[in-house]
Amino acid sequence: ICKYGISDCLEFNPQDKSNCEKCADGYFLSSDKKSCVQCGVECQKCKSENECSKCVSEFTISNGHCTSCSVSSCDTCSTTECTNCQKGTYPVKENGIITGCSFCEDGCADCSAASSCSKCSYSYFLNTPPTSCSQCTVPFCSDCDSNIDECQKCLPGYFLEFNEVT
Repeated sequence: ICKYGISDCLEFNPQDKSNCEKCADGYFLSSDKKSCVQCGVECQKCKSENECSKCVSEFTISNGHCTSCSVSSCDTCSTTECTNCQKGTYPVKENGIITGCSFCEDGCADCSAASSCSKCSYSYFLNTPPTSCSQCTVPFCSDCDSNIDECQKCLPGYFLEFNEVT
């Protein structure tokens, strides 16, 4: 059973479930460890309110701040071109240069081409072969491995209790 704890918390303190140890991307841990605070709008990962360590797509990091990229869904870019597409997308190239980034199939978090998934999104598991994703059936479950009815890990903000299946 997945029980609600702290919104956007990925890892709870094993001795005290009211304290968070690690927040989801886009959030940083408050000083009292009782909440996860949202980063700035262009920031995907941050250490504090004013220090970004990774930017959302279409932005690149410079001295802890995010500046705009030229290619949509680009994860990393130089000042002139996209060098890597964000997870959940794959590169579209012309003459060896990334000109765009296209989205992976539904439920796929990382792919190298349209139908070549290597990692599934929360609540999905990877079918191999083929390299596609199927959705878990346990509510608030993020990882059900190859058994869609048995939860291994809960979504952020929830924790697994007694490894029970609902």
